[in-house]
Amino acid sequence: MLGEGQEEVMEEQARSILWGLSIVHRGVSAAPEETDCEKIRKWCVIREQEGGRDAGEKKQLLFDSFTDEGDLFSEEERVPCVEMIQKDFPETPSSIIETQNSRRLDSGEEEQMSLEEGKDCYKGESALDEAFYAEDVSFKRKDRNAGESSCVLDMCRDQCGSRMIQQRIENGDEIEIGEIFGEIRSHLGVLTRNIFGNYVVQKLFEFGNREQTESIFDVVETHLAELSIDVYGCRVVQCVVQSFSGGPAVQKTEMRQRFFSRLSGSVCFLCKNAYGCRLVQRLFEHDFPELENVFSEVAREMDAVIIDKYGNYVVQHVLLHGAEEQRAAIYDYVQRFFCVLSEHKFASNVVEKTFLRCGQEKRMQLIEIVVDRNSGTFKRLVEGKFGNYVIQRALGCLLDAVGSDRVLGGKASVCVSGLKVLVDKNLSVLKKFPYGKNIIQKTEAIVKRAEECGLSK
Repeated sequence: MLGEGQEEVMEEQARSILWGLSIVHRGVSAAPEETDCEKIRKWCVIREQEGGRDAGEKKQLLFDSFTDEGDLFSEEERVPCVEMIQKDFPETPSSIIETQNSRRLDSGEEEQMSLEEGKDCYKGESALDEAFYAEDVSFKRKDRNAGESSCVLDMCRDQCGSRMIQQRIENGDEIEIGEIFGEIRSHLGVLTRNIFGNYVVQKLFEFGNREQTESIFDVVETHLAELSIDVYGCRVVQCVVQSFSGGPAVQKTEMRQRFFSRLSGSVCFLCKNAYGCRLVQRLFEHDFPELENVFSEVAREMDAVIIDKYGNYVVQHVLLHGAEEQRAAIYDYVQRFFCVLSEHKFASNVVEKTFLRCGQEKRMQLIEIVVDRNSGTFKRLVEGKFGNYVIQRALGCLLDAVGSDRVLGGKASVCVSGLKVLVDKNLSVLKKFPYGKNIIQKTEAIVKRAEECGLSK
């Protein structure tokens, strides 16, 4: 066990360990500033808690590895120190570990290791992967020359380090933000698709000056389609879209026009992607003049988009936030193919949303389709796996419409009469299904309210 006073010495060394690893190869022997020390200490504590080894045993190991603070920066102790951290703190940024180990290699071996590891981590099939892989290899080469960017870039890729950089961006002045941006400027593509780095890019786009935001926008514009379908890259793209509603009028207008110009022709592709559909949904939450062209692309391929497991959410979002003409176009499509869409797993969600978002008159037209005695739609949907939800939604809307029958010109009373006949006729079918009970109960509630309002014959 540690003696009294030894634990404090150990903690002082432990909280400096990651910082020391990143600066020792530059020959810097000074400890970091106190504010940074405290944050890095928390970083070490988090790593310690996440590991499988007992906390006390880890502390003892750390203490045994250093006899005094000078050992941290000595040439002899550097390699054992790195091996210990790699073993006990597996989440330590890989390039810091790699930089220390590479000191035992000659220049040719270093370069080969850099290229091979870069291929394993970042080389992919798309042009975007190739571009970002090239950026990362460039970073590794620069890291061998002990560049300051290695530390900043590694911190951006770490959970705690990313938060520290974000705080610096939020609270720092223009000079400090400029220094941070300068260190990662050539690696924006890599950070945009990184689980923690994407937040740093968003902060820079929000707090950076015009030159910095334009540099980030250039990366987004160049690889818009591929970033939009990336789990982390899509967040940066959405951040860019959000900025179109604020900021300098001239700059945001120019960026917006370039953005939609690049987006043209890719809308339906994005609608059918788990992450791309979120971007398209965010677009319709704003009043951009270019959205008319975006919706035109969706409307041209509505047959495919509305039945897609992600595309149907885009159509629903247009019903919620789109312009009146766009909602009317969706309503006309749903009315034309009502029965087929109501039987589809994903398109039936759009039909239900249409009931909620269209006006009273159009809503009654859809209800009339459901309760038409001669079409067979009611029975067909009742027996369907998904159509029964549309029936229940239609009955809920009819229940609300009964009290407004005078405004509707008597349409509600006609629908109530037709519903009673259909339910009585298909009673045996309804009793076969668990949801049939709900339909029967809703019908009884509708008839009761109609009688109270004097509509039932």
